[in-house]
Amino acid sequence: MTSNSAELLHRITSLLARSGDALVRGAFGVSYSRALLLRAVSVQPGISQRELAQALGYTAPAVSSLLKEVRLAGWVTVSESSTSKRVHEVFLTEVGAELEAGISETLNTRFHDVLRTASVKEGDLIEMLIRIEAVLGGKKEPDNGSPIMAMFNRPAQRSQRRRDLEIIAPPGVREESFSTLGGIPQWVTIRGQDQANPILLVVHGGPDSTYTPFNSWITAWERSFTVVQWDQRGAGHTYIRSGAPSLTLQRIVADGLELAESLIRTYGRPLVLMGSSVGSLTASLMARTAPHLLSTLVLSNVLAPDSMTRSWTQTLDAARVARSRRAIRKLEQIGPDPRAWTAEQARMQSKIAVQLSRGAPNMVYGLMLPALMYDPALSMSDIRKIDQGMRTSHTALYPDYSSFPLALSNRVFELPVMAIHGEEDLVSPISAARDYIATLVTPRTTFIGVPEVGHLVEFAAPDQFIGHLLEFTQADA
Repeated sequence: MTSNSAELLHRITSLLARSGDALVRGAFGVSYSRALLLRAVSVQPGISQRELAQALGYTAPAVSSLLKEVRLAGWVTVSESSTSKRVHEVFLTEVGAELEAGISETLNTRFHDVLRTASVKEGDLIEMLIRIEAVLGGKKEPDNGSPIMAMFNRPAQRSQRRRDLEIIAPPGVREESFSTLGGIPQWVTIRGQDQANPILLVVHGGPDSTYTPFNSWITAWERSFTVVQWDQRGAGHTYIRSGAPSLTLQRIVADGLELAESLIRTYGRPLVLMGSSVGSLTASLMARTAPHLLSTLVLSNVLAPDSMTRSWTQTLDAARVARSRRAIRKLEQIGPDPRAWTAEQARMQSKIAVQLSRGAPNMVYGLMLPALMYDPALSMSDIRKIDQGMRTSHTALYPDYSSFPLALSNRVFELPVMAIHGEEDLVSPISAARDYIATLVTPRTTFIGVPEVGHLVEFAAPDQFIGHLLEFTQADA
């Protein structure tokens, strides 16, 4: 029977659904529609019911009915968002995550067998289908930063990143291991093309957002520095291995100083210390406590005393310009005073700021999501645990960071300070950062704004970042 392409696609879709349903029912006793729902929640933990309906192409009543069934089975939890009683967030339980992983592996294996038998290249097929989906969805181009795109790209990207991370040692160095800091194992990576280069210790933000998945993005830095990344207690591999015991800002600062002292014993020279986002505060406290360990302090995506206040105001302005009634309503519910916010409200405000950022890479879908999804060292189970750690640690640490311990203290630093910031940053507006940096007393201070970049400037523009850093550090050589 001859067919046009539309009829053929429709038949293939129906066949996929029927064969998928038969496969998962036979192997797991689960319907295909339930399997698709579990998959969507796995890709985007905390997804709302509305977002689930959009992702699955189902009606709201149909999703509500499915959720009731999988919730009763013990596969998901549904909880009311702390920022709005109208929003319900969905998470996989441990049992649900295990079930979803098994179903996905079974379906992927079967589909790969089909493509191999049909002599079809998966990459070419995926690219075609994504473009068709984008046009049908009213977009001129596919959304390359979407969770679904990240999942499709994951196998090929992980292979490429694994190759990117290769280092010849010696003269280079590549170490990935747990070091005992503050009495618990914490994950540390040390990477560089020449062990004689200066040491750059990166203090990540969040305060719970591991940056080690970005190692494959910053290999250019490794030509000029030996780059040390550290998953702090409560974050990344450290959370997976050790959990989040004794989680305070003071404890993290002490852990960081212990790591710095260990690096100096090994390499015999002071460090360039870089703190990003909330990590800019952590690194500043480290520098104030032990300046003799450091040669330079670098602050990116700077957290200033009034960053959150200005972020709320500018984000509300952006919501009004975009005519986003939903964002306006949520921001007004949160209120303008960060001192009254809960950790969940702070998370929501930051999420809205990211969504409304224009003219810059999306911090979540353009940077954090692909970094995690394409990291060859992380399984999907690891990524889910890291997401859990981010929420747990942010809630525990938010009171320490939101009070900004440096706000009323002496702002004298005994070493040069370079600050670098994305000009389109709504999460930590550049105006707040620039005003704060201007109050510091240092031997030498530089503030650099990078156009067309938002939050996480060092990963959105890694080549520009390392260029500015080299220029600043070599000025004192």
